[in-house]
Amino acid sequence: MKRSLLIILFIIALISTTAFAEVKQGDVLIGASSQLSFSSMKLKPEGYSDEKIDVTTFDISAERLLTDNMSLGASLTYEKEDYDDGDITATIMLIYGTAYLQPNEKLNPYISVGLGMIDMDADGIDGDGLGYGGGLGILYFINNNVALDFGYTYLSGDLDVEGLDVDYTSSGFGAGFMIKF
Repeated sequence: MKRSLLIILFIIALISTTAFAEVKQGDVLIGASSQLSFSSMKLKPEGYSDEKIDVTTFDISAERLLTDNMSLGASLTYEKEDYDDGDITATIMLIYGTAYLQPNEKLNPYISVGLGMIDMDADGIDGDGLGYGGGLGILYFINNNVALDFGYTYLSGDLDVEGLDVDYTSSGFGAGFMIKF
């Protein structure tokens, strides 16, 4: 999977024009990423403990720059968490805003915040709730239309799982790419 992604990214880089990167008002960025994450869930009733879990995450996103350095976007994230007794899947839909700190540079750091819904399934037990989070990272434009995306994200949510309140957090480092239109 990682090898295929790198091959596709290399082909896109070859067929794109090599120019100085610039994000500006009206640009649309489409991206995909995967990350190494760590999740933690804590049941609020007494007697339950934290469960820390390794997570596989895949994310797709689209955003439009409203100004030269501010964008509004949406993301859809799929997380699969394996643990000893089974697995948990979470689908996360967020609306987010991003501030690009150096919008006319090849190396462009950013900060983002988001709000949305988390839908979770733990071996047939369903839960959902409000999710919120943030992230920071760096876009590295390899040409005018394609950027590598390296970042850290944090997500927290308060889920209702069959009448129990569950605190859900997920954080991790990721890598992906963005295509500018």
